[in-house]
Amino acid sequence: MGLSDLEYLIMKRIAVMNEALGGVENSKSADMVSEKTISEKTISFGSRASSVLTVVALTLISLGVFFTSAVQAKFDESAVTDALKSGDTTSAIASLTSSVENDKKDYKAQYWLGRIAYAQGKYVDAKKYFARTYELKKKFYPGLYFLAMTHMHLAEFDKAAPLVRKGLKKARTMRIEFNGARDSIKVMQDNYDRTGNPAGVTETSGADEHAPIAYKQLTEEELKEKIAQTPKDPINYFKLGKMYYDSTRYEDAKAQLQAALAQKPDHDLSNYLLGLTMLKLGDIDGAKTVFSRRIEANESYKAEYNNGLGMVLLAQAKKVKAEGGPKEVIDSLAAESDAKLRIAVAYDPNNPKFHLTLAEANFLRGVYAAAKSEYELALEMSPGGDIETLRNFAEACYVMKDYACALEQFGNVLKTDTLNAHAWRRVGSIYFGAASGATTAEVATENYKNTIAAYRKYIELTNNAIDSSTAQVYYDLAESLAKLKGYPEAVANYERVLSIPVVPDEIYLDIARGYSVMQEWEKAIKYYDLHSKWALEQGADYTPSMSSVELDRRIGEAYYGLKDNAAAIPYLQRSYAADTSQTRLLINIALGYHNQKKYLHAFPYYQRLLASDLGEDIWKLYLNGAYAAMQLAKGEGKDKNTSDIIGVPVEPLSKLSSKDYYKIGIGWLERVLQYQPNHERATSLLASTYLWELNDCKNGVLWYTKVNELNPNDCEALRSLGYAYFGGICTKNYSKAINYLGKALTCLGGSPCKAKEIALWIGQAYHTRAVDRSDAGEKEKSRADFKKAFEWYNKVLECDPNNKDALQGREDVEFEF
Repeated sequence: MGLSDLEYLIMKRIAVMNEALGGVENSKSADMVSEKTISEKTISFGSRASSVLTVVALTLISLGVFFTSAVQAKFDESAVTDALKSGDTTSAIASLTSSVENDKKDYKAQYWLGRIAYAQGKYVDAKKYFARTYELKKKFYPGLYFLAMTHMHLAEFDKAAPLVRKGLKKARTMRIEFNGARDSIKVMQDNYDRTGNPAGVTETSGADEHAPIAYKQLTEEELKEKIAQTPKDPINYFKLGKMYYDSTRYEDAKAQLQAALAQKPDHDLSNYLLGLTMLKLGDIDGAKTVFSRRIEANESYKAEYNNGLGMVLLAQAKKVKAEGGPKEVIDSLAAESDAKLRIAVAYDPNNPKFHLTLAEANFLRGVYAAAKSEYELALEMSPGGDIETLRNFAEACYVMKDYACALEQFGNVLKTDTLNAHAWRRVGSIYFGAASGATTAEVATENYKNTIAAYRKYIELTNNAIDSSTAQVYYDLAESLAKLKGYPEAVANYERVLSIPVVPDEIYLDIARGYSVMQEWEKAIKYYDLHSKWALEQGADYTPSMSSVELDRRIGEAYYGLKDNAAAIPYLQRSYAADTSQTRLLINIALGYHNQKKYLHAFPYYQRLLASDLGEDIWKLYLNGAYAAMQLAKGEGKDKNTSDIIGVPVEPLSKLSSKDYYKIGIGWLERVLQYQPNHERATSLLASTYLWELNDCKNGVLWYTKVNELNPNDCEALRSLGYAYFGGICTKNYSKAINYLGKALTCLGGSPCKAKEIALWIGQAYHTRAVDRSDAGEKEKSRADFKKAFEWYNKVLECDPNNKDALQGREDVEFEF
């Protein structure tokens, strides 16, 4: 049994006693002795064992106060209480001594003198007072209890044992305390055998018999010297063996422990530690022999030896596993180990190391619930734990899906070892699961961020190595990045998973989605195709996470992004036909046909769209639809094969005339101007349709005038207004025609050669107005117009000498002026 075990057991026994009385309040009696005062008079030990003794002393003081709470003092109780409160133990001792001198039978005063001496470590004096207390009042069981404890501190175990047995038999109200004392006999005797004193440390010289004893740990050389002086004393061999064991010098430890047993074969401390040493050396059979040979001989060591045999069976199971042996054998050995370890725990339920070994056995055989429970008990009793313990505990929690526990324990692992890649991987996995099951977007986002951080650390620590066993890390990392819109890194990790090669379900789809978001359309289409082929290979049992409606939409949008309208439309149509609520698809289909100048195909989709309320942006669709309608009215884009129009009715199309299309187009253009009153292109298209296509002078001039207001430099508006008044669409007004046509020519640069048609119209307008003026008797104005006409005809002929209309016009006017 190691030093830490012994210290723990001392603390455990005292804690049991203290816990039993912890809920009882007795402030009056507690005030009788100041723990602070006593502790100040008690030496502060430097070693861990010494601190245990201090705890023991203070705890026992509190117990003693409780025990004596009902005792009626004959001495001046208030005086003693006041003295103790003020820290004046000298005054208290004087008062108690005076009481004893006045009344030799005052057992209470004797008891309190003993208690003060006991707290100060003056066990010889304490024994004298407690013996006198017991002699005066045999049924005063606190006195009996402390008399027994004093004998133990003086290593008089043969005298302590009968007193404890008597207390167990008689003191029914103090069963817990005397049970603790019975256990303490074993612990303190083991300490004495190992170190030479009941507290488990080594005594120095120079202390008088009434002073507290100070201790120090002997060095290796000092122990060797003691062994040379007393070669038949097993204790020093044991001490040296323990020193070697603690410093992992197991061969040296084995030699010293065997030497101790050679002197005293029944020395259980040496025997048990020898078994542990052999396990460390890998001598499983030797350890089994050592643990077995004393298990029946010493009832006090049943716990330790059963724990040792459990460790042997566990070591055998691990060996079989390491050698790739059958699982049935591993499970059987682990189950046998479990049985032995449970016996150990039954004998000593408060030993954390027993619970740790039991947890290990259950972890090995896959009984994770039991393993988790035992790890919890062990770490509750003894916080901390080595890396393997914390990791196994965390792993058990993880397997049991107790993720809060797992996260806490893996966190403890990382506090000790920040480079523990496995812990980072598990932490990432836990956060990923938490993110996937989160009920709010905020919680999910936070957990995805934590997932990414943990997995990146894992990948860093494993040098970016990926194989089939680690692919899940990269896949989950990619998923987390995608959720947070980190698509470039997400896609890179998805593709790394494929490099193994491993094809997780729908990974092609994940990659395609990432490329779609990044608008890398060609790569997106490549992976959508791979996904489609993979899905076909899965057979009837495959249930896709993405519906065919969405898949068709995504593929169609990818082709649309590449401007491959012909390839995009069939996918978009199938998706829309299955779910007609997808307005965006309706738009893309209409525009896809429009971009191919298949206006007859686009038109019914525009009709369906424009029957809906799409908000203010609908004006753009009205504009496109109007343009398509105008083209259809002119006979453009009328592909008669309409069998590929899916999701919208096509029958009415064959019944629409050109005039119908113009009217529909005009209606849509007017809707554009309701949303965008100053939209120049819509106004211009509306004007040209009225004027040129429908010969509607009033509306044509009205809307071209609006265009001219919006943009005085719109050459086409000026040209159209000029022609309207000249060409006969409107009531002829040659003055207006000449005005607008002149402005149009100036707008176009002023050169007749750049606008011969307009120059010719100007000449013809002057010519016609001259004729009208001549008929009206306005000779001078008529001659002036004939001259202007002649000049404009010549300008046209300078650019186009063979222009028949200009030649004929010049010939007609040249003799008129």
